[in-house]
Formats: sequence, C-alpha cells, structure tokens
Amino acid sequence: MTRRRLAALLAAACVAAVAAPAALAHGGLQIATIRTGGYTARVDALLVALSPTRTVVDFTTYLADRRTDKPVYGADVRVTARTPDGTLGPLRALPAGNTYEVLVPIRDPRQWREIRLHEAIAGPAGAASFGYAPPSLASDWLVEPAVVAGCALGLLLFFHGFVRLRRRGRKDLAGWGRAALFVTAMGLIYLALDSPLDAIADNYLLSAHMLEHVVIGDIAIALAMLAVRGPLIFFLLPAAVLSPLARSRPVRAFLHWLTGPWVALVVWTASMWAWHVPRIYDYAATHQTVHNLEHLSFMLGGILVWNLLIDPAHTHRLSVPGRILLAVGIFLLGDPVMATLFSGGANYPHYAAQPDRLLGLSPEVDQRLAGTVMLVEQILTLGTCCAVLLWPYLKDGPVAVEESAVS
Repeated sequence: MTRRRLAALLAAACVAAVAAPAALAHGGLQIATIRTGGYTARVDALLVALSPTRTVVDFTTYLADRRTDKPVYGADVRVTARTPDGTLGPLRALPAGNTYEVLVPIRDPRQWREIRLHEAIAGPAGAASFGYAPPSLASDWLVEPAVVAGCALGLLLFFHGFVRLRRRGRKDLAGWGRAALFVTAMGLIYLALDSPLDAIADNYLLSAHMLEHVVIGDIAIALAMLAVRGPLIFFLLPAAVLSPLARSRPVRAFLHWLTGPWVALVVWTASMWAWHVPRIYDYAATHQTVHNLEHLSFMLGGILVWNLLIDPAHTHRLSVPGRILLAVGIFLLGDPVMATLFSGGANYPHYAAQPDRLLGLSPEVDQRLAGTVMLVEQILTLGTCCAVLLWPYLKDGPVAVEESAVS
C-alpha cells in the first residue's frame, strides 16, 4: 500500500472515530459472509465522509479458518473494486490482526451499494478468492461437500433398498411414486443448503432463514418418511450391516429410547426454542460450525418427530390419538417462537443491521414474514398429518377402524 493510501486509511479511521452521526451512512455493517477455500470471510462496509466533497467506502474483511473458526493472521489480501466511476485495483488490503481493510473512493455516496468486489487471498489456509456483488436472487450456487455427500448417501441407501424390494417382486411396496418422493426430499435439502436461498438466509433475510429451517426440519423429512414407509425401510441398509445391529441388545435399547415420544418432544422443543433466542440465533449466523450444529439439530428433531407421526416402520409407539396429540403439541410448542417473530420490533440484530434490504423488506416486515412462513408451514404439514390420521375415523367410525386394525 502506498504512503498516500495509508495516510488516507488512517485519516478515515480518525474521521470514523470522531465524525458526527450524520457523516456516516451506517456503522460498519456486515454485507456478506462468504466461505471460500479454507477461509470464512466476513465483509463489513463503512461509508466515511473524509471531507464535504470526498467520500470513501471502508471495506473490512475478517478472515477465519473455515474448519476451526479461528482468526487467520498474516494473509495477503488483494481487492479489486468495480464502482460506478470505474475499476480500482487490485489494492493490497491493510492487515491488522485478522482484519484486512481497503478504502474505495466514490463520487456519489448513495451509490455505495453498487460496488462489486473481488478478493484474492493468500495465507496460512492456502490460496482462495471470491467475488461480492449486491444481493440478488441469482446468487452463486454452492457445492458443500458435506451437503452433497449426505444427499448422495441418502439416495444411495434408498435406491439400494428400492431395487432389492422390486427384485423380490414387491413393486407394489416400492413404486416409482415413492422414488419421486425421496428424490424430492433430497432435492429440497440440497436446495435449502446450497442454493442461493442459503446465501440470502445467511446474510440478508430472516424469513429466508426460516424457510430454510422448515424445509430441512419438517418438509423434506416428512417426504422422506412417507417414501420409505412399510417394508422398504428395512431394505435400506445392506443385510450385512442390518443383521448385527438388529441382534445387538444395546443398540436396540438405545434406538428404542431415542425414538420415544418424550425424547422427540425434548429435542424438537429445545432446538426450536434455543436457536431462536436472538443472541444465539445471531451468533450461529456468523459462526459456521455453530450454524452447522443448528441445522443438524433441526434435522434430528424433525426425524424423531416425523418418525412418530408417520411411523414408517409400523412400530406403533403411539396410537392414532397419541400421534394427533403429538402433532397438536408440536404446534403449540412453536407458539413462543412465533410470538417472538410477530412482536412489533426487530429482534434479530444480524438481519436488522443489514444495509442491503433484499426485496425492499424492512427488518420488521421481514421478521413478521418469518413468523408467517413458520405458521403456514406448520398448519400445512401438521394439519395435513392430523387430517390423514382422522380420516378413517370420520369415514368409517372408530369401531370399524379398531376392528380393521385388529384384523
């Protein structure tokens, strides 16, 4: 960095420290969290008026190790900025600990959101690069190895059992409709975690984050359970794996405990309540390892609950009235979260402080939309489940249903 640019950067820091609030468009607000190579890069932007006629955008990149979330020091970061006035760079970012800072001059302060960045990183975790553009629904897609591997493993196990059952002549128990349901479930999980929805959910809209959660925790899980119900579920694992597990008393005892209704209720409620505490929610949004744990807990809670509601293995852990009561209980236990989302103020600073208001949604409207997403999804999924369970009683009466069950 030249002496002139270094002087400008120091001047910007001094002005930012003493400037009147009117001189700053926002106070160092996060505009993106991007995972690239071995790094997680958080980019903040601060609009600074150096003089009545000169304005710069102070872009600060916080680097952390992607696997450990530990700060990354001593990296060489080069930034190219495309502004409405032209292209600048590559500029060497000034390092300070794990922060890397550049100043980008801009003629019209109102156009700061139009700046596009390209950053090249060379550091302890190797070389990497990324681009930042103002948010849109056409953001780049991700190929997260864990997500792709998980979906691929699910598809492999399903079609392993699907083909085995069809070869035994039971195509009625392994129809193509089931295959379509399971592929749809895996596709929804991939779309929720690796499509542009994930970037929008992580950085811009609470409502998109809620949509992501209900997809991976309810909708996709319910579809997968419907797809494997009946004998098909016992054909998913190879016999060489299933037989030793089935003969092991400790394994059977653990699975019996894990799939019980009280465990399902506790796991589902704990994950739903804890992760929606604003401070915890915001912390998870900016720490990838914690964020992954959040997603896994939603999926585990969903698996345990929908295993009881759909009962794909026909274990009859709960009677039909018990399954309906569980569905109602799950809906009611979600009320505190919905009450937080429908409250008047913006309760999640990570999203409220985002300067790029995607789709023009204010923080308050975005938060209420998140509550609406959760409410509508639970009415549709849990309501449909209750309707299906009640239909035989409404159609034939409880006596006829009980006689059918006995026979």
